[in-house]
Amino acid sequence: MYLKITSLPLYFVQFLFIFSCCNALIKKLPRLEDEDTRHGVLRGEKEMRQLQSPNLQMPNDELADKILLHYAELSRNRAVDRVAIRAPDDKWTYKNVVDEEGKIRKLTMDVYYPTNYFSDPNSAYPVVVYFHGGGWISGTTAIGWGHCSHYRSVHNAICVSVDYRLGDGLDGIVRSIVDAKAAIRYLRHNSESLRIDSNRISAMGDSSGGHLAAATATVVDASTNDDNFYELGISAIPDMVIMLNPFFECFQDPLLYTNQDVTNLVWPEAVVRSRNAPSPLPPMLTFIGEADGGYPFAQSFHESLVANGSQSFIYITKKHLDIKCAKTNCLRADHGVYSTALEDGNNPNTYYAWHIIGLFMTLNGILPSSESLPSHFNI
Repeated sequence: MYLKITSLPLYFVQFLFIFSCCNALIKKLPRLEDEDTRHGVLRGEKEMRQLQSPNLQMPNDELADKILLHYAELSRNRAVDRVAIRAPDDKWTYKNVVDEEGKIRKLTMDVYYPTNYFSDPNSAYPVVVYFHGGGWISGTTAIGWGHCSHYRSVHNAICVSVDYRLGDGLDGIVRSIVDAKAAIRYLRHNSESLRIDSNRISAMGDSSGGHLAAATATVVDASTNDDNFYELGISAIPDMVIMLNPFFECFQDPLLYTNQDVTNLVWPEAVVRSRNAPSPLPPMLTFIGEADGGYPFAQSFHESLVANGSQSFIYITKKHLDIKCAKTNCLRADHGVYSTALEDGNNPNTYYAWHIIGLFMTLNGILPSSESLPSHFNI
């Protein structure tokens, strides 16, 4: 008994020594603040502040590459928290159509409410309208869930991922454009009841969905309007267009592009070059990889917008930045890199795009500067 009693202080001292060492080590580990944990943003605030420009402005190509490489480095070091991809909060039906079997089909949009949507019933919110890719013949609204989860939590915006009709050929693409324009008219027509700021609507899409986002702003042919549901006096033109690896090559046969009637129906660049597009056009922002088969078309569309006097920015992931690695936690310059579903929440291309999109929205009044970007996303 004597030995046990006298040995207790020694064990206690050993415990205190080990505890103090572990506690000191834990304090040295990098941590995320609560705000960062909620938003699922990257660590590395000190490094990002070194990339800040003195004024709030769009980064040039050199700075954009530095930002992209910064996110790649954080990603390789696993210094990124998984984006909390949420299921939609609601569904809104924007129109009913008759399908090929003669049945009524509801066209809906998956809805993400801002975090304070119900606690602050007097506010109107910006809305991001997401059109999924899939070559106009496939794809689902779930492709937009990762992006919508981000805009809901980080930017306190409503985000909707739109279901639209799919189909082959010219008729199928025209139907998709008709539905895309109807979705924006629905939001504007019901803006008061849905608590949407009708002057802060951003159309966004990946691949063929990027084409649809651009088409809502440019294509005005009467056959792309659906006056059975909403008055054509309600504008279908968004206040901003954001294209993620957009695909404008609607047909494999380039001879079809020689038919001006066809190109004015489905090809935004042809509409802009023929001076048939609305004026002024909304600001447009494009992200594309240099190894993407759609890159020449995206670059050409950007150049036509600039020649038209429109505000347009394009950010190109260079081939030499194409770093091969597992899954999505790497840089890529091929098609689809920005439309990833964020399987592991660790895609530097997507974080890079969100970074610049948030800035673009702020500069164009879609987001107020006070709630534009979490600190890690500041340039």
